[in-house]
Amino acid sequence: MRLARLLNTRDVLVEALTDAAARAAGVLCGTAGTTDVIDASVVLTARRHDAIVISSDRADLEALDPTIPVVDC
Repeated sequence: MRLARLLNTRDVLVEALTDAAARAAGVLCGTAGTTDVIDASVVLTARRHDAIVISSDRADLEALDPTIPVVDC
């Protein structure tokens, strides 16, 4: 229930994973030597929107981009 409430706030952006975005995530994974395209898509979205990421996967996200702001949950 907490996640549903969070996702319904106006400050949360949920963006569709398009074919182009999925391919860009794959390229980022290849560059960073990782395999999680979902983490990569989160990083790319955060970059594009200059956004803060709320995640329990700080280390995985920072492996892809150590400069993105991550708030631990």
